[in-house]
Amino acid sequence: MNQRLTLLLAALLLSVVAFAQETVVITDADLVAGETYNWTSDNVYQLDGYVFLEDGGTLNIEAGTRIEGLADPSSSNDLASALIITRGAQIFANGTADEPIVFTAEGQDDTFSVPAERGSWGGVIVLGNASVGDENGLGTANVEGIPIQDRTIYGGGDANDDTESSGSLTYVSVLFAGATLADNNEINGLTLGGVGSGTRIEYIEIFGNSDDGIEIFGGSVDIKYALVAYCGDDSFDTDQGWSGRGQFWVTMQLPNDQSGNNQNGGEHDGSENPSEFGPVQTVWNATYIGMGTDGDNGENNTGLRIRNQAAISYNNSIFTEFGEDGLRLQDTSQNRYVGDEFQLQNNIFWNFGNGNEFSDFVRVDNDDLADTIVAKLIAEGNLAVDPMLGRVTFEASEDGGADGNGVDPRPMAGSPALSGGATPPTTDTFYTATAYRGAFGPSEDYWVDWTYTYDRGYLIELSTSTVDFGRNNGLVLEVPAPNPASSLTTLSIELPTASTVDLTIYDQTGRLVEQTSLGRRPAGVNKYTLEVSSYPSGHYFVVMRTDAGAVAQRFVVSR
Repeated sequence: MNQRLTLLLAALLLSVVAFAQETVVITDADLVAGETYNWTSDNVYQLDGYVFLEDGGTLNIEAGTRIEGLADPSSSNDLASALIITRGAQIFANGTADEPIVFTAEGQDDTFSVPAERGSWGGVIVLGNASVGDENGLGTANVEGIPIQDRTIYGGGDANDDTESSGSLTYVSVLFAGATLADNNEINGLTLGGVGSGTRIEYIEIFGNSDDGIEIFGGSVDIKYALVAYCGDDSFDTDQGWSGRGQFWVTMQLPNDQSGNNQNGGEHDGSENPSEFGPVQTVWNATYIGMGTDGDNGENNTGLRIRNQAAISYNNSIFTEFGEDGLRLQDTSQNRYVGDEFQLQNNIFWNFGNGNEFSDFVRVDNDDLADTIVAKLIAEGNLAVDPMLGRVTFEASEDGGADGNGVDPRPMAGSPALSGGATPPTTDTFYTATAYRGAFGPSEDYWVDWTYTYDRGYLIELSTSTVDFGRNNGLVLEVPAPNPASSLTTLSIELPTASTVDLTIYDQTGRLVEQTSLGRRPAGVNKYTLEVSSYPSGHYFVVMRTDAGAVAQRFVVSR
């Protein structure tokens, strides 16, 4: 063997050794109050049972680190493995888009799927000293999902600190969590109990949790850029008078999920303290995509549910594809909305099991308030129109929607979601002003590269909104001819491969005018004659959705 080859092999061997990851098992005894711990990306850390970081402790997790929860903890007293950051402790888990931090189940690989591997381990819990509207009026409570003890208490009681920092979580994925401890007792993907506004929570992904994706109990923590996908219960759940802010929240649910849980896009409860109604919360730019309108679980699938004294404003958001309602307002929350304590403004609602008129998909407990609430929704700029998202498919593959059957949640060219957005308060620097509605502009792709949801093909990029009008992924849709048209116009689409083609026409306000399926069409140029004699004069958009994506063109009707 020559010297050059020997040196090359030696260098490769050293490289392999240098990057070999060691497995480090972490038990509760390994983290002590008041100490600082550093977890690095050259190790895989395995949580063995309930692991508490106690008061005064600091946990720093390096970008690119993988943390696994053991399915069978060594202690018979622990029914699951979870990481719990207690009051007075801090976690700094700051990944990057190139090197996210991943919390997942032991041995998780690409064979894991939903719903089969939901609940394979516990989850991540952060507890703080901020205000909590608990039912006993004490300002403290015990976190759900973990056996009660002193270390599970959150909220500051008489010593609330709403600006407290529990650290930061950025570019963090929590996968396949939510272990069941007993009937109706499960752990959320990310639980935040009494967490203060000094805590930074941004670029968070929760995938395949068996319970709620993100649940917030009181506190004042803010969350920005959050993706919850294919969880078995509510996607975003707030309780006990949370007073924080949110922006760019996304959920996509498992198509036709049969778990039977009450799977709402957002489920919001107010303070449990009977002596107070609790604060008003505000979310801007959410996109909530439900499980579809054809499943057996439709009666449990609502876009936005506000109840139990909650007052939460949603602005510039999209709610679509839920099996039951778009909006459900209950008990005292109805009165708080009618009384202008919170707003639901400039949102888009579309395609629900109960219908697409406001009177169909808005459900209230007090029928006497129904007309008033619908009129208020319309007055606040809400629309019942197709948001024209790039792709929303419910033809799930065997592993629940990957392998090319993914969702592109961005609005296409011509979408009513691309304009009409309200502007957040300019004095509040937390919010990013957008002209669009929903969590995405036509070219926003902050979920690309670092999320499991994207890596497995549940979220995809069709580039339906960033390409030239009429062209996408080998598709070519010519400008209708004649244009302007008075009675007939011909549509010509070139398909790269044989495909099912669906045709949708919108007017310039985004209102649905016509929708039909053209069936299966062969590769090559396909023509279709569109009858427009009944259309009022004006500007229109034609959108053709195919297996390869969607394309759009403008045309004019004039007489």
